[in-house]
Amino acid sequence: MRASYIITVLIFVFTGDASSTAIPSETKIAKMTSVQGSSKRFLRSYDLNDLSRDNEERTIIEPAEVDEILGINEANRLMHPDRIDEIFGGLEDGKILGKIDRTTIDSLYDSPRADYKQVFAQWMGDGVSPTELTNFIKSHAALKQKYTWVATMYEGFRCVDEIFARLNGKILGKIDKNTIDGLRGSSSNHRKKGFAQWKEDGVSPNALTNFIESNPALKNAYSWAATMYNGFMNRAQ
Repeated sequence: MRASYIITVLIFVFTGDASSTAIPSETKIAKMTSVQGSSKRFLRSYDLNDLSRDNEERTIIEPAEVDEILGINEANRLMHPDRIDEIFGGLEDGKILGKIDRTTIDSLYDSPRADYKQVFAQWMGDGVSPTELTNFIKSHAALKQKYTWVATMYEGFRCVDEIFARLNGKILGKIDKNTIDGLRGSSSNHRKKGFAQWKEDGVSPNALTNFIESNPALKNAYSWAATMYNGFMNRAQ
């Protein structure tokens, strides 16, 4: 009797534990099923796949559209080398300002200093205005891209020439333009002779440096001369 009672109690305990653990599991499964089902209904109602596809279609821009938006095609056309041919073809006698042909201007690139000085002197003799040349070149994108350096150099050349004219042809009343131009790119011995003559003529290194640096055109053209003359005088002491 006692043994059967113990067996009955054990059966009750194990049965109770099993049912207690099963109930939460079933409840949890039911809840998960409910949530998953509602999630599927939510996704179906909004059809997110379609939204993603539509969004991709809206954000994709063709390269041609980008070029059109930024004006790249038009910029390329304006700066294309063929455009330069068109511009010169439409000029009187094929010359800028009626005086400068393309062959001449192209030949100046990487030419020796003496060559473009000779050409610039000819332009000055022909009455080519630095301002007019600069404005004309900058008025066309293709010319601006290729020939701005010419306008800049000619403007500097003209300014320097006008400065020497106001100085009666000599810096500090002692150094003429031909002499200082002749020293650039010359041999070391030739420069030493030139600097020795300046020293004999009483040219002060500081006075020369200050005068050259006082004018942007002179500074751009002759700062090298002031620097080298200062070095020469320091070594001579």
